[in-house]
Amino acid sequence: MKHLPVPPLRQSLDRYLTAVRPLLDADQQRRAEAVVEGFATTDGPASQKALLRFADEENAAGRSWLSRQWLSIYLANRAPLPLSSNVGFRIRLATKGIGLDRAAEVIHRVASVHLSYLRGEVDDEVSPRGNPLDMSQWQILAGGVRRPQPVEDIFVEGRSEPTSREIGVLWKGRLLMMPISDEAGQPLSRRVLAAALYRLKELPLTDDDTFTHLSYLGSDKASKYLDALLEHPGNAEIHDRLVDAVFLVNLADTSASADEHQHRVTFEPGQAWAYKPFTYQVSLADDFVGVHSEHSVVDGVTLRSMVEVMQGVQCEDDDVGGGEPIVLEPLAWTVSDDVRAQLACDIASYRKTAERHHVRILQYPIPVPPDLPFSVSHDAIQQLALLFAQVATYGRARSVYEAVDMREFQAGRTECLRPVTPDALALVQAMIRGTATPDDLFAALSAHKEQVIACKTGQGFDRHLTGLQFMAERLEMEPDLFTDESYRRLTTDFLSTSSVGTAQHIVRFTFAPTTEGGIGVNYTVTDGMYEFCLIHRVEPSGRIDEFAASLETGVSALKELVGAARDS
Repeated sequence: MKHLPVPPLRQSLDRYLTAVRPLLDADQQRRAEAVVEGFATTDGPASQKALLRFADEENAAGRSWLSRQWLSIYLANRAPLPLSSNVGFRIRLATKGIGLDRAAEVIHRVASVHLSYLRGEVDDEVSPRGNPLDMSQWQILAGGVRRPQPVEDIFVEGRSEPTSREIGVLWKGRLLMMPISDEAGQPLSRRVLAAALYRLKELPLTDDDTFTHLSYLGSDKASKYLDALLEHPGNAEIHDRLVDAVFLVNLADTSASADEHQHRVTFEPGQAWAYKPFTYQVSLADDFVGVHSEHSVVDGVTLRSMVEVMQGVQCEDDDVGGGEPIVLEPLAWTVSDDVRAQLACDIASYRKTAERHHVRILQYPIPVPPDLPFSVSHDAIQQLALLFAQVATYGRARSVYEAVDMREFQAGRTECLRPVTPDALALVQAMIRGTATPDDLFAALSAHKEQVIACKTGQGFDRHLTGLQFMAERLEMEPDLFTDESYRRLTTDFLSTSSVGTAQHIVRFTFAPTTEGGIGVNYTVTDGMYEFCLIHRVEPSGRIDEFAASLETGVSALKELVGAARDS
């Protein structure tokens, strides 16, 4: 694998000044330039030199100069994970019918991929250009769990053997363990799994539906609950099995709309063990299949690749002969009445916050005709539509985060692209005035493309500045750059956006906005449409309806502009 390079210091500082320019007035820009120049001549060179040394050490250890620090940032998060960093996905798995038979097929497909990886039978990934992709994120197919701790969480890995493994089944908030592989490490048949799932209906009714609740609290609270629980030997054994489970699957027996499903899988307690890399979600009442993902150890593009393999799993003949019956084993925490009452209060508080999060799914016809004599990036057009909506609604531009896949590098995760460029802002301002030209469009598209190339070649500036800040802290320096208002503006994401391209494997995904008053956005190309999935918190002056209307106007205006560019 290629090693993630450390970009030149001056290059990153110049690109930072360009990126922050649309967010500042003239006086603020002059202040930013002075602060950058001060860093470039004082603490910057020492931080860069330290980062280059650190990169050599990390590369030799099979990591990158960013990977451990990036993981530490996630693990230090104290907020409830579903309300801060976890992601809820809807995945595309074509199955027949609904109900428990379909759930058994989904579980069989998912388990087949997890176990194939553990047997060493999954091919290494390559990029569309034929370059090898880093496979380290696939290690979480072994299971494991993020363990909440008082200061910084740890990740406890699952065992790597495929033989005699089990999964956890969540049913109405309860946990039941179910075998998933045989002594040869092969998945149990769909028929055997279905027979076990049908026994769910025989379980006695119970009020104990709180097994997963502590995982929805921030790690400061969750670690205290878990530490107290694990003092009981029975609870410690349950947690060990939770760690070792290849994955969890939650079965929901009520139908929902598309936005309700996304809210449920992402935010609602009881749907997942929020510290588990993957809790799959299967609706027994409609065709929804989803995943609640703990984001510190895996990105959406890796899940997309997994789903692609799941789609190819053959299930037609796996139910012939049945096999030995298996049973679901209910597990429950041993909890005192006082602890149970306190947990109920804490989860009630969580619910109030989760209910403030709303999901809105918008679709518009793709504004880019197929017969263009020049290439146009759908990603760039969607970002321009979002920027138009922001400026048209709020009268100014604030920072936008766009994730770029970096798995072509050893231990690669993501780079941050800043799509609010001077050219993009000039274009949308001209669109609002009605004076935009094809040349304005081409300039904005070119600026976005240049950033994509920079990120994909390891020359992005955003993560580099993060690395420099980390080195400055190790050297006990306090550069003004990282406390300056311009840096705060750039790194405070009004729109936190992400995409995995088309809906061929992942239909959509949702995540909490990263700032109060901000909006999370998943944007996708699907069936001749642009889909924007907006996630926002209820705010007195959020103006989300106006933003949605402006987004539609922006897509329409871009359609006219692209058409004018074609005809010019």
